[in-house]
Amino acid sequence: MPLPHSERVAIVGGGCTGTTCFWALQHSAHDVHLFEASASLGGRIKSLPLEHNGKEVDVNTESPSFNAEASRQFGYTRKAVQG
Repeated sequence: MPLPHSERVAIVGGGCTGTTCFWALQHSAHDVHLFEASASLGGRIKSLPLEHNGKEVDVNTESPSFNAEASRQFGYTRKAVQG
């Protein structure tokens, strides 16, 4: 079986899928690069744990649909939890 031809691979986005792809390809014959716009990896899986009625709920604060102005009660709760 012939060795695979080395290609340049660009992975755009350091979320769950992007980091998984990078991990899977990092030791391959390909020249793999991961590009992320923010200062940290994780994408939409970044969340803030909140406890409500004895149950912990993870609130995704990085989602494009999250609007702190429309969710003022969450903002107050977040400030109380963070101190």
